[in-house]
Amino acid sequence: MDGPVLTWTIHLAKEMPAKLCLVIIGYGAAMLAWWYFLPVPAALLLPLVALTSAMSEFLFPVTYTIDDVGISQKCLPFFNRHIAWTDVRRASAGRDGFFVSTLRLPSRLDQFRGIRINPRGNDAAVRAVITKRMELMREGLAT
Repeated sequence: MDGPVLTWTIHLAKEMPAKLCLVIIGYGAAMLAWWYFLPVPAALLLPLVALTSAMSEFLFPVTYTIDDVGISQKCLPFFNRHIAWTDVRRASAGRDGFFVSTLRLPSRLDQFRGIRINPRGNDAAVRAVITKRMELMREGLAT
């Protein structure tokens, strides 16, 4: 494999406008509750930043890249994750995509040590690449 094997971008907010309405309602409710308990205009920045950070994978486009080095997930300049193939210990498929982790066993730390891959039409290609890499890792041939 040379260069990027797979690269694609998804934007869940555009794909699910009904859920975007719920997110906007949630933002409004959080802002009202925050204002009720702490009526300082500058203090509204805290829940705004926290909610946007938590919802960034939904609100902004996410670009996935699977190449010879590993798997990358990029969402704006401040949310980038990368796992090298040499660090991948577990890969699994679920109804919402694939999950790769640096941990051998499922753990509460998975959300911090793994990447959830949303293939959006690339299911077969993503499965083939991950399966091939995991087989190479088991055989000890991957670098």
